[in-house]
Amino acid sequence: MLKILILLRNKVVWMVVLSGCVSVHEGRQMQEDLFNTQKRILTLENRLRNESNQVQEEGQQQRKKMASTHTRLIEIEDRISRLDGELGVVRMGVITGELPNQGNATDSIAKSLARYEARLEQIEQRQLEILEILKKKNEKKESTKRKKIQSVSGLSKAFKQKRYAHVVEDFALVQKKLPEQELLQHAEISYLYAESLYKIGDLRKAALEFRQHLEKYKTSPHVAEVTLRLGDSFRLLGDAKAAKVFYQEVIHKYAKTEASEKAESKLKELF
Repeated sequence: MLKILILLRNKVVWMVVLSGCVSVHEGRQMQEDLFNTQKRILTLENRLRNESNQVQEEGQQQRKKMASTHTRLIEIEDRISRLDGELGVVRMGVITGELPNQGNATDSIAKSLARYEARLEQIEQRQLEILEILKKKNEKKESTKRKKIQSVSGLSKAFKQKRYAHVVEDFALVQKKLPEQELLQHAEISYLYAESLYKIGDLRKAALEFRQHLEKYKTSPHVAEVTLRLGDSFRLLGDAKAAKVFYQEVIHKYAKTEASEKAESKLKELF
């Protein structure tokens, strides 16, 4: 193809030169320009041919991928169809309580649910019976309410019987009835009240009452015990430094007493 174009080019150029329209130099220049143009045309043709082949190859690959994808989609649709059928079976089993081909199974869902429902009914019935019994007991308690403690001796007796909650409840009533000039008795019920608070675990309020007892009743026979109890209260509340202060006070002020011995022992345990 290139050779034919070259021959045609040469003919055209020499015909132009012989006709006298252009010089020999200009004819050669035309010849060169024609050659370059023809060469570019051939290059473009080759490029187009290569690109066309590439496009065809890519098209074939795409068609193969599409065919493979289509096959895969068919497989997925078939699997979804099977799963849908299995789910339908399970759904029906949930509704009826029994799966297909398991109607005679001893542990079928329906039978298990029936057993659980029967057991639940028994438990609920038992709960109702227990609640009824408790209700009757409460009614009986309300009909036989305890009598309020009215005196110092009654408060002391309740304390000895370890009825600490009753002491706490009735302390204010006894204190109100007690004449102000009876300081020793006021000191006694103050100690019983604070100690009862400590016994039932109301440590913060107990510590406050013990402190007030020391400030108000300086000649109380329970001063050493109350100071010791302040140390105990703060120790149980997690304040070791405060507890140490009160234990040391008991040891120094009330040496050779039972309270002092207890304070020394507890101080060693503390540190």
